[in-house]
Amino acid sequence: MKNISINLISFTSNKSIGTLVYIKRLIAEISKLDIEYCFIFYCQKDFNISCFKLPVNHKIIRVPQFYSVLSRILFEQTLFYLYIKKTDFFYTPCLSMPLFIKAVKILTIHDMVPFILHNKYSLFRKYYIQLMTRICAHFCDLIITVSENSKKDIIKILRVKESKIRIIYNFISEDEDVIQSRPIPKSFISRFGFKKPFFLNVSTLQPGKNIEGLISAFNIFVNTNNNYHLYIVGNKGWGYNNICKIVKKFGLENKVFFTGYLGDEELAYLYELCYGVVYVSFYEGFGIPPLEGFYHNKPCIASNNSSLPEVVGSAAVLVDPYSIESISDGFSGYTKIHNELISEIKLSISKFDPAEQVRKFISIFSDFRKDVLPK
Repeated sequence: MKNISINLISFTSNKSIGTLVYIKRLIAEISKLDIEYCFIFYCQKDFNISCFKLPVNHKIIRVPQFYSVLSRILFEQTLFYLYIKKTDFFYTPCLSMPLFIKAVKILTIHDMVPFILHNKYSLFRKYYIQLMTRICAHFCDLIITVSENSKKDIIKILRVKESKIRIIYNFISEDEDVIQSRPIPKSFISRFGFKKPFFLNVSTLQPGKNIEGLISAFNIFVNTNNNYHLYIVGNKGWGYNNICKIVKKFGLENKVFFTGYLGDEELAYLYELCYGVVYVSFYEGFGIPPLEGFYHNKPCIASNNSSLPEVVGSAAVLVDPYSIESISDGFSGYTKIHNELISEIKLSISKFDPAEQVRKFISIFSDFRKDVLPK
């Protein structure tokens, strides 16, 4: 029986965001399969791995708890080797790779955001992530990425051979809370005082998500479409204060509402209630919220760059995220072709079938031949 190690030691929280969502979904779908592999999961001492649906054949190896990113980074290149069991494959869903492990090293690089968006990270963090991305891409045997666009960017920026990259799309499992349609409790509606119709944005509130541009464009739109509102869901990130100032500047306190972070069940209620999803980031390696909205039969207004056209297909109005006027026109255009966009959703979803994506993931291990790896 082959051993497949999966490195989760970079995770400290169970909040369903970003890379954690990606790996939880992948492992949950793997757990449904009858396959002859043993999965070894590495995680920090206090990490609650019970939030994962694990395969039958698995082992959990606990490493120390880390209270700083730096101490964890030092650990994974030194003492981590003392904890690592003999394995055939070592897979990590992010930049947390012990570089000299004696196994086939497989890494997911989700996007090239640190190389393309210069205002998302502090200067030190940006250069560190860029450096580690280059190093890990060089040392690993295979790279998984989540879209054709990310693959193209990885080849261009990291000078990686195309044959070293596999695409496995993000997907949403059919039993997940975030895509379920349930009766919405009156207490939930009264808690936020929902005013319909409203557009929904789901993003960590930081500059790369273009929240300031979104609000500025929405301000133009509501000048002639006064009955619409905008709800923004997500944790506060770097630059959050600037976003609040924009709302006050335009006097939109009764039009734009921030809910903070919401769990999957409550987020599903919002997808059910909203008129449409709007996602106008400057760059995305994939872009999960439009896909989540599709499962609630809600089309999207999305950026016309990076991976987003690939994800939303013909079920969205595409806009230039760098143009406030283009985004504003997108709101107006959406209201005019809303029903036509709904009719395109089924086709867009079909591209991201969970069973197909997991089949591709497992085939990496079953079909792997080290002798044909790119040099």
